[in-house]
Amino acid sequence: MGKSYGIECSNCDYSKEFETGIGMLYSPENILDFENKYVSLKVLVEPEIFKKAKTLVEKEGATLNRPYGHSIYHCEDCGEFYNRFLFSLNYNNSTYTPDYKCSTCKSKLIDVLEIPEYLFDDDSLWRKEEIQLEKY
Repeated sequence: MGKSYGIECSNCDYSKEFETGIGMLYSPENILDFENKYVSLKVLVEPEIFKKAKTLVEKEGATLNRPYGHSIYHCEDCGEFYNRFLFSLNYNNSTYTPDYKCSTCKSKLIDVLEIPEYLFDDDSLWRKEEIQLEKY
């Protein structure tokens, strides 16, 4: 129910591995179960994002949109790549999608993948792909 990616720079020794998508326990009910210590937003996102999402769910009745899951983010300022949990919540004709910041330079991170709906199929095999850094 996901893919794994290897990122390697052809000009230096920079490389990272990422697993994207969702696991078997990533149902909307589990994600929004704020007491769940395994796969709830509490362990998947930063504390301030968790607080905002929890408030929207509890006070505004927000619901989790699909697709959601782990994605690869890139900092255009310093070039670093990160794995972050991509999700959005619908509430009162609005949508909340968290912004993630680079740990190094604090710039806004850009999601480099669009999580396709097929990751929600029953196929549980990880697919390995490479991302060409020349694009970034």
